[in-house]
Amino acid sequence: MHFTASRPDIVRSVRHRWLLNYWQRLRGSRVAPLWGALDVDELARMVDNMQFCDVVDDSGRMRFVVRFCGARIVQAYGECNDQYFDEKLPPLLRDQVLAIYRHTAQTGQPVFTVCRVPDRDGTPVDFERLLLPFARDGVNVDRILAMLEWVSVEGGFQSRELLRSQAQAPVYSVCATIEGIVADAVTL
Repeated sequence: MHFTASRPDIVRSVRHRWLLNYWQRLRGSRVAPLWGALDVDELARMVDNMQFCDVVDDSGRMRFVVRFCGARIVQAYGECNDQYFDEKLPPLLRDQVLAIYRHTAQTGQPVFTVCRVPDRDGTPVDFERLLLPFARDGVNVDRILAMLEWVSVEGGFQSRELLRSQAQAPVYSVCATIEGIVADAVTL
């Protein structure tokens, strides 16, 4: 996958923008924010759209163990807590999604992606993903917080198993490493 360098304003969702700014505040002068600095109360209203993964070394291979999946993510992917993400992802999505997670872990930078997928009825749905790297030591990325959102310009759509029922690999319209983050006045 090819990642472009983009400014934070590429992120469309108000909730994604807020989370990106929150990540930046937590990071301070570190390479990556401390995982322990997260305030669960601050994230409570968005938790249904969140996923937390540990980045682990499995015999020299980077893998991701899902530690938490919010209700909307479970609805789209299926239950995945305490499982290797690569074993849970549908084959059509696996390589692309893992490349995005690996890129986040390797660069220590936020990554934002958008792809369009059809729901079960053929309604086009924009699937937006924001990945944020964290580190227990502030330097070595060992955890990723993902926030996923689905939107359709046509209104209602079927989100149940949205990402498990695809007939072909999605095409990404945005695949960006976010650089030059400056806090703005986004509030929730």
